[in-house]
Amino acid sequence: MLLWVAIAGALASGLTYVILSNALRALDDDVRPDVSLPSMTVVRPVRGLDPGLDENTQAALRVRYPAELETIFVVDDEHEPALPVLERVIEREGSSARVVIAGPPPRGRTGKLHAMIVGLRAARARTPLVCFADSDTRPSTGLLEELASAVVASRDVGAAFARAIGTRPPRTLGDVGYGLLLDGIYGPQVALASRRSGSLPFVMGQTMVLRRTALEACGGLEGSSGELVDDMNIGARLAATGYRNVLWRSPIAIVQEGLPTRDLRGTALRWMVFARTGIPFWPYSVPAAIWVGLYALGIVGALVSMAIADVTSGALFAATSVSVVASLEALRRQQGGAPTPLSLWWAPFVCLAMVPWWFACAHFTRAIVWRGRSYELDARGRLGVLDAAPARVPQMPPQMP
Repeated sequence: MLLWVAIAGALASGLTYVILSNALRALDDDVRPDVSLPSMTVVRPVRGLDPGLDENTQAALRVRYPAELETIFVVDDEHEPALPVLERVIEREGSSARVVIAGPPPRGRTGKLHAMIVGLRAARARTPLVCFADSDTRPSTGLLEELASAVVASRDVGAAFARAIGTRPPRTLGDVGYGLLLDGIYGPQVALASRRSGSLPFVMGQTMVLRRTALEACGGLEGSSGELVDDMNIGARLAATGYRNVLWRSPIAIVQEGLPTRDLRGTALRWMVFARTGIPFWPYSVPAAIWVGLYALGIVGALVSMAIADVTSGALFAATSVSVVASLEALRRQQGGAPTPLSLWWAPFVCLAMVPWWFACAHFTRAIVWRGRSYELDARGRLGVLDAAPARVPQMPPQMP
């Protein structure tokens, strides 16, 4: 009996990989619609010195777009450490982009959502398309064109977003865990859900382009006040209003390197709180549950087999756990994620073993520190009270040459 369970686990791991890999390939087959694009406003909230902020800002200013494009960076105040970097790059690029001061967010609103609202209000024109992008992203030259084309091509599309990929080689356990969750688990399962239905009831907002009329029809940015996860809530409101949220094939590069091991738990916990409040478990999170379940099955099965001296079953169970790690690494590489160095191949095994604990903690946590601010949460994972005293902004590790 134990042997058959081991065989079933190994086969399930292989089948899960094939299904997710095919979903990614199908996504890559999308062809950009040939449409005329209208003007767009891009709002990029910035808080703290992200690794590679200079290059990220430069890439944001060098995107190609055939129509009028206004770019607005938003910071909290004139003491923001990123402000000199933004001003220097804007001047160096000879760009018409502007930096807007948002001030502190009101009670019950995240700093990011507040920056998005202030930035959009500061736009010089009421453009048909609006884009919101995180400061740790580095867009390719044609990404905005592709996302905008996906929105404009169909009147029922409210938003198009790019899947996020970690492109920097991992240097720490924290980097490996970051890539495992982002590229290995979240990205492929969202691609699978997108290919199955052609739409998603949420948006992952590292870089997202929205139809302004659709955003206004679902209550605007202000409709996400009280929510910890603004982008997923915006996507949910768009879907409830009858619009489709489209995952586009081209990835957006996330620049993350040198994440300290002590900070990995906080990052994982924050993402799982986001997922709990913004992503329906069925069917979107099923692949993640399968991967973690198969990994645990392999570990437990191998230990039981060793205890009863069943070498064949033990080898198959161990192979199942190894195949889960290898499959997630292969899915990361298929999307363009940076390979895990041989010296860190032990790290995914540690991170996968911690996922159930992080997931359990996410269901009971009542406080989240995010971008230097502390947020209290209610039992549903929505915002409780915004801490009046900002938490210490962690110093980003220096960028490697």
